[in-house]
Amino acid sequence: SDDFLASSLAVTAGDITINEADLTIDLTVQLASAGLRQLIDQGSARASVFLTCEDTRQIRLIPIPLDGTITVNVKSTALFGRVTLRPVIHTTRAIENWQSDELHAEYQGQASLPKASLLATADPIPFSVDRKRLKPLESIFELAASEETEEGTFQVDPASEKITISVHPTTKGLIEGMLNTTNGKDILLSAIYLPVVMEILSQWKQAGTSWEQHSWYRTFTAKCDSMAIDPESCEILPAAQKLLASPFLKIQSKAEELC
Repeated sequence: SDDFLASSLAVTAGDITINEADLTIDLTVQLASAGLRQLIDQGSARASVFLTCEDTRQIRLIPIPLDGTITVNVKSTALFGRVTLRPVIHTTRAIENWQSDELHAEYQGQASLPKASLLATADPIPFSVDRKRLKPLESIFELAASEETEEGTFQVDPASEKITISVHPTTKGLIEGMLNTTNGKDILLSAIYLPVVMEILSQWKQAGTSWEQHSWYRTFTAKCDSMAIDPESCEILPAAQKLLASPFLKIQSKAEELC
């Protein structure tokens, strides 16, 4: 704010993680003004980020601490499209005859500030929320019965709206039954979905861009982006395990129960 000669509120964004329910953003906050810092320490002012979402008209004021790197968590379910975070410092109550040599000369070293006065701002932090890209990874797969597929084996076809996993009808019934149990899901992550993801990553180098028109592509690439995985150059096995959150750990943690 120009009213303060040394406000110097600086906020920079680090990692921004968005999933179906939550938004997490790392911020580094710095404030050079001793006068504003004193007001905050006294409880007369507060540092916050002003969140606005143009498409859903969501407006939120989220308090943040000063200095260092902090993590802000908000619910993302009502966010879509362009979102902006504007870091601000504002008063939390009316302040009478506040004296500071950091005030602009026109105030002659003293000012009365009403509640909710805007004292300092930092550069806005814009980003986008694409709801289609936030679907869980398991939503991009579908099972299909195929008499041509040998029992106990499966085939992978990414050239559809969802990645199709073709299995023998008997195998399909078994898998669907396992998906209804927690242990069954955990086993299938390693037995079915891990090799399927590996196959997709293997084919990506030759055919990745040709899949852009399919709805699963945006969800898959968003998941890769959020984990700093480049499908065109990654090591396939480590990347697939990372995308599925180390699926064998789920089996390992239940070893006694399953054996």
